[in-house]
Amino acid sequence: MKQRSLILFSIILLFACSQTEQKSENAEQSEQQTSQVATTLPTLPDSLLQLLRTRVTNIEVTFYNEPFTMSHTDPKAIAYVVGHIAPQPVQIGPSCQPGGHMIYVSGGDILLEADFYYANGCALFLFTDRQKNRYANAMTQEGLNYIFQNIEQAAKMRQQMQQGNPAGH
Repeated sequence: MKQRSLILFSIILLFACSQTEQKSENAEQSEQQTSQVATTLPTLPDSLLQLLRTRVTNIEVTFYNEPFTMSHTDPKAIAYVVGHIAPQPVQIGPSCQPGGHMIYVSGGDILLEADFYYANGCALFLFTDRQKNRYANAMTQEGLNYIFQNIEQAAKMRQQMQQGNPAGH
C-alpha cells in the first residue's frame, strides 16, 4: 500500500512539475511576443521641450557602438541639437535598438536623458525619467544626417591617425 501511495504521489508530482514548466514557457512566449510589438509613448510635452530650448547649458552625447563621444556647450550648437527633436510621435519597433545616449544638462543638473536611435529604419529619441521610458519623439531628417556626418567624420579622423602611424599606436 505504501508503495502504491509513493508511486501515485510521484506521478502527481511529475504532472505538477510538467504543468508549472508549461506555464513558465507560455509566460516566456507571451513576453517575447509583447516585446516584438511596436511601442508607442506620448511625445515630450511642450513645457519640457521649451525647458530644453531655454535652460540647457551642455549636451553630452555617447555612442554605444562608436569609439567617440561629443559634448556641446555652445548655445547655437545646443539649439541645433535640441532642434533635432521632431514633434511627431513615433512607434518603437522590435528592430529598433538604441545607438547612443544624450544627457541634457543645465548648470550641472541633469534636466533630461534620452536614448537615440538611428539604424534599422528607426530615427527617434526615447526620453527616460528615473530609468523609465516616458516619452518618444521622432528624430528630424537633419538630426539623422547630423549623426551620420559625425560618425563619418570620426571614422575619417581614425583613418588619418592610423595612416600617420602605420603601427596603429
